[in-house]
Amino acid sequence: MNNDARIFTVGDSPFTITLRVQETNGRGLNAFVTGGTSPHVGGVALAVPRDRSDGKGLTCDVSQLCVPGHKDVEAAALVAKALALGVHQVVCVTAGIHVDNASGDDIALLMQNALSAVEVYLNSRA
Repeated sequence: MNNDARIFTVGDSPFTITLRVQETNGRGLNAFVTGGTSPHVGGVALAVPRDRSDGKGLTCDVSQLCVPGHKDVEAAALVAKALALGVHQVVCVTAGIHVDNASGDDIALLMQNALSAVEVYLNSRA
């Protein structure tokens, strides 16, 4: 197993998102999503991929834990699901993103940057 985390950064300050991914040779991923002006631990999501009940592709079950008063778990769940469906492995994501007085548009940009970081990671595996 390679003990080095792979790091991907997307977006311009203060909406920069950094995705750190630790691979386990096909036995799951552990990722840390940080960004904004105050990275921290705000929420955790575990995504477990499985076959869809109709037999047409994959879906995943996502479990979430959040630090009270934090909404970072939404980013953790979004990233965990995208990674799990992309790599077909169990994924655990810890997220902590903060921008003071963020508007709805700011939050949408942060979430899009998080998904873009996932895309960059998935493309790097090809």
